Amino acid sequence: MANLVETSRWEAGIYQFETSDPVMGGPNGIDNRPTRELANRTLWLKNELTKAIQSIGSNKTAADQALLLKASA
Repeated sequence: MANLVETSRWEAGIYQFETSDPVMGGPNGIDNRPTRELANRTLWLKNELTKAIQSIGSNKTAADQALLLKASA
C-alpha cells in the first residue's frame, strides 16, 4: 500500500464518482481522484493557516515595538 502524493493547491472542485466510472486504482486512477483532491485542499489549508499564524506573530511583535516607542516618548 502506498500513499498518494499531496500538492499544496486549492482544487476548484471535488470529483464525484459516476456509476459508469471504471474501477481503476493507482496514483492517477479514478478511484483515488476525490481523495487526492481533498488531500491537496487539506495541505493547502494547513499551509495557509501556518502562514497566517506566523503573520500574527510578526504583527504582534511590530505592534509591541511601536507601543514601546510611543510609551518611552
